[in-house]
Amino acid sequence: MGLRLISAFLFIPFLAYSIFSKYNLSFSLLIAGIIIIGLIEVILLSERGGIRPFKVLCFIFGIPLSIIAFIKPSWYHFFSGWLFLAFGFLFLYGLLFRNEFFKRFGPTLAVVIYVAYFLSHLILIKHLPLGSSMIFFLFMVVWITDTGAYIFGTKFGKHKFIPKISPNKSVEGAIAGCISGIIAGLIANVILGYMGLYKLPVSQGMLLGFILSVISQISDLVESAIKRVAGAKDSGNWIPGHGGLLDVFDGVIFTAPLLYWWIWWQ
Repeated sequence: MGLRLISAFLFIPFLAYSIFSKYNLSFSLLIAGIIIIGLIEVILLSERGGIRPFKVLCFIFGIPLSIIAFIKPSWYHFFSGWLFLAFGFLFLYGLLFRNEFFKRFGPTLAVVIYVAYFLSHLILIKHLPLGSSMIFFLFMVVWITDTGAYIFGTKFGKHKFIPKISPNKSVEGAIAGCISGIIAGLIANVILGYMGLYKLPVSQGMLLGFILSVISQISDLVESAIKRVAGAKDSGNWIPGHGGLLDVFDGVIFTAPLLYWWIWWQ
């Protein structure tokens, strides 16, 4: 626990600065770094599980997604759409003609989407007029959800949630995580209001907090499933007390694109 607190103490101030900075470069570089390390972690986990994505292609197609999200956000979905379409045809070719080389495009595509595509939405959100406020809201909900689920589940969890994927997670912990997400939405709004920044209406903040908390727990379970297949406890050992970067940002992977489209639909 001590190492976890020290790591958080060192990292959170830099994250907060990059989120609220009026310049998008520092935050974009941070997310690009997380994407690069995340690609490394998932590739290594995949190989441990007997799955062999093309490592070089993961970086060739994954890293430009974060670059385009920063330089030209309006091109992002056009570029990524054609990229994934090409990958999909190559994978389909491999399945139809039993070509082992082209079958590896499937896992490669999965790695690029899971890490680079999803996390790049954080950069897209940062470019929006309310980007800083919404990213702060997102991280507050995801991490308070995780903390609430962990603490309550550890003390009061009796019914296993999905033991084959994550044996330590409980139904009680998952429910506590959802409640924590709602509370986190309220807390985030109070902090944003105190800072003089945009905040959501109370009912909308509670609803969004609940939705993000549910999706963040699903996102966490997906990362747990990947580690389970690989027979690994952590995604890496970059952060003392936490493990890998994806162990810290696993709840953000699915919630980032969800929040991006939520903002667009408002």
